[in-house]
Amino acid sequence: MDRFCILGTVEDHIAKLRTLKELGADQFNIYLMHDAMEETLEAYGKEIIPALGERTAV
Repeated sequence: MDRFCILGTVEDHIAKLRTLKELGADQFNIYLMHDAMEETLEAYGKEIIPALGERTAV
């Protein structure tokens, strides 16, 4: 589970995604299959994705 999932606070998500980015990951998926779907999606849009840096269009 530690390899494929991210659980915890916004800070936990940011830290894990930064680690994965450093290892070469350049994309990820969000699966909203739990009780806090809206809150999770909002956190990714407002806090997590911006903290990882902007993506430039190719």
